[in-house]
Amino acid sequence: MTPIPGYPLILYIFITTIAVEALLEQLDDEGKERAIYYINRTLVGCELNYSPMEKACLAVIFYSQKLQHYKLSHTVKLICKIDPFKYLLSKTTLIGRMAKWVMLLSKFDIQYVDRKSIKGLVIADQLEETPLLDAYPLITEFPNEYVCIVSAQRPWKLFFDGSHTQRGIGTGFLIVTPQGDLIPKSFKQAFPCTNNIAEYEAFIISLKITIQWNISNLLVYGDSQPIIRQTNDEYQTKDDKLLPYKRMVDDFKSNF
Repeated sequence: MTPIPGYPLILYIFITTIAVEALLEQLDDEGKERAIYYINRTLVGCELNYSPMEKACLAVIFYSQKLQHYKLSHTVKLICKIDPFKYLLSKTTLIGRMAKWVMLLSKFDIQYVDRKSIKGLVIADQLEETPLLDAYPLITEFPNEYVCIVSAQRPWKLFFDGSHTQRGIGTGFLIVTPQGDLIPKSFKQAFPCTNNIAEYEAFIISLKITIQWNISNLLVYGDSQPIIRQTNDEYQTKDDKLLPYKRMVDDFKSNF
């Protein structure tokens, strides 16, 4: 099943003489345990000589590396015959792999729970007693395994305006970053033009800047209905003076 956000996960750790295994579960809304993921790893080299406590620590590290996108988003309740964290923290001097293991686990919220408090351990024990005997190694790698959380990026916002008054022609715009920072700019035009041209000038200058900043997700706001409608191809551009501006905006739209 897919994990339910906001609910803690249950992690079962098993160790055998030749492998370490981990079963990740979660209680659903009805209080039943549902399996999310199962992984195992064959011990190699000097790992075969590890003590049962060291093998338990290795199993937790193996799970943390392979399924950290689950672990960073949930509290994890660890179920094991022995408490690997008590073993790690009982060492007065941590060196070598022990120090590395403690550093790797420090960023996760893991709680050791007495195995007697969980009823679903019979499933875990069954997996431990009947390991896979395939001739081929179990493939646990998958693309983007270090991507923990994927979320939609909030768009940038652009407010533009242009005006033609007796005191002159001015254009300006305001860029709002996804974090809420404000970037205002204003310009004074040195040539006579209509109010719609002033609006287009402000719009095009602001689009050029956002393109230079490699902004691809943009929400544009303006108080000129003709400019907005023409940009969205809802109105036709019949004024010959506005056609070059409309074509330039259409060219810029391909960048977003």
